[in-house]
Amino acid sequence: MPWIWFNSPKAYSQLCYHGHVMTLRSKRKKDGTYSLRTKLTKPCRYDGVSIEVRFVEFVSSEDELKFHVGSSGFDTVEEWLDEAKRLHGVGLPLYLHSVRFPLPKMVLDNDKKSS
Repeated sequence: MPWIWFNSPKAYSQLCYHGHVMTLRSKRKKDGTYSLRTKLTKPCRYDGVSIEVRFVEFVSSEDELKFHVGSSGFDTVEEWLDEAKRLHGVGLPLYLHSVRFPLPKMVLDNDKKSS
């Protein structure tokens, strides 16, 4: 299984508390299930769990991120881009991805029963 690293405390906290985060990457990832890798332990320890990764769009301007900043874990687009540059060594253009924990099978089964 391919892996995706989370080294930003703010983005990792967003994922832990909300089950979903928008993340910027220097390379496009294929849609699919990935193994989450991190050395961060707060607010939770999820190293090695499965997560769903979906490519959203190629981003070449700050304006394109305004809609997504609320799901990034950062307060501003500028703060988000500064962290992306620190982690990846490059600024825009970058690849925007949606990362979330998969819904448990039990939740999916219950949803089918109510339809």
